[in-house]
Order: sequence, then structure tokens, then C-alpha cells
Amino acid sequence: MGVIHAYLSYDGALEVNSPVNTTGIRHLVYMVSGIELSALYLALFSAVLTFVSIFALSRRTKTTRLDLTLWIPLALLTFVSFHSYDFVVAAPLALLLFSDGYPRWLRLIFALSLLLIYRSANLASATGLFSPEILYNKGSLIDSIAASLMFTAFLVYLANSNRRPND
Repeated sequence: MGVIHAYLSYDGALEVNSPVNTTGIRHLVYMVSGIELSALYLALFSAVLTFVSIFALSRRTKTTRLDLTLWIPLALLTFVSFHSYDFVVAAPLALLLFSDGYPRWLRLIFALSLLLIYRSANLASATGLFSPEILYNKGSLIDSIAASLMFTAFLVYLANSNRRPND
């Protein structure tokens, strides 16, 4: 019950959980428009999107269990408000991609995205790609873009490379 209470109070309770200091769509929307989206609603949206898309993809494409296993954390990293240190979850995703015969372009996008994620604070400091409001991790924007890039690339792969023969 404590976890649910903590997540319900996520929005605005602590500065570290503000949109500018977290990642994902919430961060990107805030950086572009200044609008603060609810972390709770985005988490619920992510869950619904993930399960609906898994159902749709498994009906229309030849998705494997590994594809579906990769899809869930990618959707979460893209849509849920995380802190940059939570992106450690992305490392095993790359290992699975490199070992399972995925196309080279997808592996390259994942490798470049992971490089961005694991050096995001350094890159943000060097390039100035961060908001002056950020207190905790300057790399939040780069993390959000890299997660969105991996999510989009994997979605393109699933939608185009794996069509069922009868469609």
C-alpha cells in the first residue's frame, strides 16, 4: 500500500519528482510547452498503451515472446516519469537485441541510444542541452530523447519487418 501512496503523491511532492527533473514524455512536454502532466496519469496511459499495443501487435505480426518482453520496458522508459538512474534497466535490453538476430539498423539505434543515456549528463553539460531549472540531472532531456528513439525504432521494426503472411 505504501508504494501506491508514494506514486499517488509523486506529482509536486518533491522537487526531484518535478517534470524538469524526470524523464519521458512528461519531461519532453514540459520542456516544449511548460505544461506539467501528471506522472500518475502517464503511468496509467503507459500501462494501457503497452497492453493494447501488445495485443494488436501479437494479432497482426509474428511477434516473439522476446519482442513482447522488450516492448514493455521500452514503453515504460518512454512514457513513465523516471529519474535518469532508472535507465539502468535499458542495458539488458541491448544485450538481448545483440544476441537475437535483430536487424543491424535496430541494433545500431539501440547502441547509439544507450551511449547517449549512459553519458547524458556529460553530453548535456558539454552541449548546453538542459534547462536551467534542472537541479538533479542535466541529462534528462537526452535520456528522454534516447528512450523515445529506441521505442520508435522498435515499433517500426515490429510493424514493418514481421508481418503475418496472410495480411
